[in-house]
Amino acid sequence: MLDGGLTLLVLTALALFRERKKRPQKVSVVIPAYNEEKTVARVVRAAKECDLVNEVIVVDDGSEDRTAEEAEAAGAIVISHPVNRGKGEAMKTGLKHASGEIVAFVDADIKNIRPEMIEKMIRPVLEGDADLVKTKFKRKAGRVTLLTAKPLLRFFFPEVAHLEQPLSGQICARRKLLERVDFEPDYGVDIGIILDAVALGARIEEVDIGEIKHEMQPLERLHRMALQVVRTILDRAHKYGRVVLRWNVGKALNRVNLGVSLLALALATLFYTELPLASVLALGILGLGIALSSLAQLVYELLRVEGKKRRVLRPFLHMHASVIMSLAVVAVLVGAMFSSIQIAHDRVEVNPLPRKVVWGEKEVKAEGPYVVQYGRELKMGRNVLKVLDLKPDDILVYQRGEYRVESAGRDNLLMVPTELARQLGIKPGNATDSEIRLAFRNITVKRKVEGPDVDIRVTAVLSATPDRAEALTVYVDGKKEAWIPVATRGGSVYVYVSGYGLIKLEDRSVVYVGNREILLKLEDTDVETLLLAPAEPTPFAVIELKVPSVRAVVE
Repeated sequence: MLDGGLTLLVLTALALFRERKKRPQKVSVVIPAYNEEKTVARVVRAAKECDLVNEVIVVDDGSEDRTAEEAEAAGAIVISHPVNRGKGEAMKTGLKHASGEIVAFVDADIKNIRPEMIEKMIRPVLEGDADLVKTKFKRKAGRVTLLTAKPLLRFFFPEVAHLEQPLSGQICARRKLLERVDFEPDYGVDIGIILDAVALGARIEEVDIGEIKHEMQPLERLHRMALQVVRTILDRAHKYGRVVLRWNVGKALNRVNLGVSLLALALATLFYTELPLASVLALGILGLGIALSSLAQLVYELLRVEGKKRRVLRPFLHMHASVIMSLAVVAVLVGAMFSSIQIAHDRVEVNPLPRKVVWGEKEVKAEGPYVVQYGRELKMGRNVLKVLDLKPDDILVYQRGEYRVESAGRDNLLMVPTELARQLGIKPGNATDSEIRLAFRNITVKRKVEGPDVDIRVTAVLSATPDRAEALTVYVDGKKEAWIPVATRGGSVYVYVSGYGLIKLEDRSVVYVGNREILLKLEDTDVETLLLAPAEPTPFAVIELKVPSVRAVVE
């Protein structure tokens, strides 16, 4: 019964999904218009007669004639700009107000527009064969395309050089794509949409809609259009790195960057992954070869023309400052990989560890990696003691051996007796905080704490990770004697009081040794510690009064 119900549910979901997929997609036609009262109604009617179109919007871009009235009389939704803002702004306004999943833009000045022309540009997008459609057609004009757009596109964007009429104002695309492109405010909008769509990986198709007729533009207007188209193509070329790719200096610089990046990747892979050494070395050699050969070509290109060094170097520095900085960063990272090299009589070890930054309450400072050496005594620098939560004169107990901690002259030095180092798996070289803590975890620590009237012997176990500490506070006759942090991890803390015995400490305990009152309190703190209370029955602290008493009483 359950299986049958589940099957029915799945089949219903699939049916709904198919029904949703079959649902007709709404198509909007947007007609940007400026002083086109003679032709705009004809274009509106052709769009409305197309069976694929659901709505027609005319954006009157501040016309001074009857464009808006003619469009509205023909049945279009009219949106008006109070002043002329440019073709691109009109198209953007139309997209904003259009409700269709597919939006087609059609020029308002076409005299012989027919419904089948509009259908040809919509159908490939509607049927999923293309994300964007451009139209091509026969006409007498085309000087801006031939003299400006085509040469620049062939040079900077060869992947769209096959488009016969890249400046065509007839465009159809999915709304999701159009919302991701930048609309130039003027006549650069059409080619700008194409180039942005290419960068976004859209499928672009060019369809032939036959011959169209429209007014010949005056030379002054064509000149303005050409400037706007050139500006848009060069802007996109700069935006998408095509200027760099087409300049010899830029090509060499990019290859240098590629080579150094491959070399840095090989070094990082060598130290931080377990890939085969042969593959890593091959990658490093490839990167080094590309970097050196390209660097030589870069120097040659910069100095090739005598007397033009300043004219080449200045734009080079201006245009590629960010790339130069990235190369500098990569160089620093590569240098950091070799920040510590240990040379022994029979081998060389490279331990790539950068400095660490310590941000304390009173200072911010950078520290180098910890340096591990073998020696006769156990010596720790100030920073090592801090990492392990230890103090000079602490005793470390490991496998029947006891080792007294002594201070080292260098803050980051850790000197370990050879036998202890071998038992703990510690090797000479550089180490991080976590490596040192892992090496010393589970070692027993013995520490002496002295108060005015008591001697306390602490026994704890080192943890590999800091835990929130509780404070064992000792009072004698109301006077505070000692404050000792301890991590319990939810367990119990046992304290042995000489002259009384073993106590399982909860929040507080009061014992009397002779006529002396000893108050033991376990309180929460905001500090962390590596010192863990040992397991029962080993006491964490053994407390002995300096003046022994004869009798003991518990309250």
